[in-house]
This record gives sequence, structure tokens and C-alpha cells, in this order.
Amino acid sequence: MTNVFFDDVHVVTGGAGFIGSRVVKGLNEQGITNVVVVDDLTDGSKIHNLIDCVVFDYMDKIEFLHRIKIRDLPWKIRAFSHQGAYTDTTMTDGKVMMENNYTYSKVLLDYAIHHRIPFVYASSASVYGINNTEQIIGTECPANVYAYSKYLFDVHAQSQYKYAKSSIIGLRYFNVYGAHEGHKGTMKSAISLFIDQLECNNTIKLFKGSDDYKRDFVYVDDVVFMNTVCLSLLPTQGLYNVGSHKAMSFKEITSILLSKYKDSHIEYIDFPERLIKQYQKYTCGNHNTLSGDIEKTSLEKGVDILIKERKTRSNYVR
Repeated sequence: MTNVFFDDVHVVTGGAGFIGSRVVKGLNEQGITNVVVVDDLTDGSKIHNLIDCVVFDYMDKIEFLHRIKIRDLPWKIRAFSHQGAYTDTTMTDGKVMMENNYTYSKVLLDYAIHHRIPFVYASSASVYGINNTEQIIGTECPANVYAYSKYLFDVHAQSQYKYAKSSIIGLRYFNVYGAHEGHKGTMKSAISLFIDQLECNNTIKLFKGSDDYKRDFVYVDDVVFMNTVCLSLLPTQGLYNVGSHKAMSFKEITSILLSKYKDSHIEYIDFPERLIKQYQKYTCGNHNTLSGDIEKTSLEKGVDILIKERKTRSNYVR
């Protein structure tokens, strides 16, 4: 194992969040403990996501941005895993969304390029829009400001490839699910929301007419694996889909979940008007992928792991 120097750190932005905290854990499992978490802990419940992680240092997001701009950091950065973002797809404040997801990301990427630091970042399959069944680079049609902020940064990152001497890799996540989503509220994955409902009253609430909507659900550990692989690659540039490569209908998904809970059923509710125009009917990361033949976690297995973790983690805030 490579010697660890604590002045040579891996920075994980959004490191107290759902995916970010699992990236921290994934780095730990590779023997990397010199991890700096950058996040906004206004919601202190997110510390539960880091309880099982080894963290060398923490810095607030605003302070980190300031120090990046004035080139005054207390450590040398070995690699960036940029997971931090505003992820509320229903948010309409474009100014806040663009400042956090686009402008902030540009500042970090500029620093990474200047210092030749590998930069792996989270993009989103939301950039493909509502009715897109191809979902390959060049077919983007973002339907909300969140998706647009991710798309625009993808475009910017691609424009910087020619200047970079180190990796710039964007990972377009499909529908990621797993433990540690508690702080996300209504922005949890559909699977976690459905399990919440089942544990509350044995009922899944499904929008009318959405039975045959299809989603590519990818288990969080598979996403973490791709992040850690990318951080270890030789200098390379690219933008890739990260999914299970399998689209499953809500009917199939809810059938799996209902089989786990005795006397459970579906209740159909009206489709909220505000969501109809931006609700993706189909997602599938089966093109332009980085994972190739790597075995992925099946939905059945992922659901079993998630339910077990929820039962065993006494300090897990749902």
C-alpha cells in the first residue's frame, strides 16, 4: 500500500451526503484515510452518514470555496471527488442552483487543472430529459434547472479537456439508491421513499398512470466503485453513464418491494401537476458506460441489503 501523507489529501465535496459519505467509506476500504470532507452541515443529522468513516479533516463548503479562490489551503490535494450539489429537482430558484452546481464546480475544476489534480465529479442522467430513450452524449434535453446546471457543467468540463494534464471524468448517475438517504427528505430515491411508506402503513403510494414508467436503479455501492476506479486511472478525460444498464417498470419494482412486506398493497394517487412536465418516463444507462462487464448489484439484492441496513442501524435517521 502506498504511504499516506496527511498533507496530501483526497477531497470529497458533499462528503457528508448520501453518495459522498459512501465515497469516503470506499476510500477508507482501500486504505486511504487522509480524506477531507467538504460540506454544509447546517443539517447536523448528516453526521450519521460519517459515523463509520475515517475522516482526516472537515471544512465548511463556503470556507473551502474561499480558500480555493485565494489559493490558501492547509493541505496539498491529491484528488478531487466532487459529489457536492443541490439535488432538488423541483427547485425553481435558478440563481441558487447555478451558483452551487455550475459556478462553484467551475472554480474547483479550474484549481484542479492548474495544479494537475485528478477531478472526478457527479453529473446526472436528468440531463437527458423526459422522453429521451437514447440517453447518449449529444441527446441532452434538460427539463428543469437542476438538470440544466449539470448539463452546462458537463459542457464546460468537456471544453477544458485540451488544457488538462490530469483526469477530468464526469459520471452521469442514474437513479441511485441505498442507505444514508435519511437527510434527503422527499428527494430520496423512489425505492427508499417506497420503503418508508411500507414501514409506516404497509402501503406504497404510486402516481396514477405511472405503472409502466421505467427507471434504471443503481445501488450506491456500484456508484462508489466507479468513483474509486476513476480516481485511480491514469490521466484521462471523459463523460460516462453510471447505471445498472437495466430499466425496470414501477410495476416490477413495487412487486419486488411488496413481496418483502406482509399484507402490503399499492394506493394510487393523483399525479402532481407540477411534476408531470419534468417527470422522466424512461431512464437506462446502457450506452457510453465505463463499467463494461463489471457485475452490478441486482435490484432484488440491493433492496434486501437496504432493508437489512435500515433494521440494524439503530442510529440511522430515516
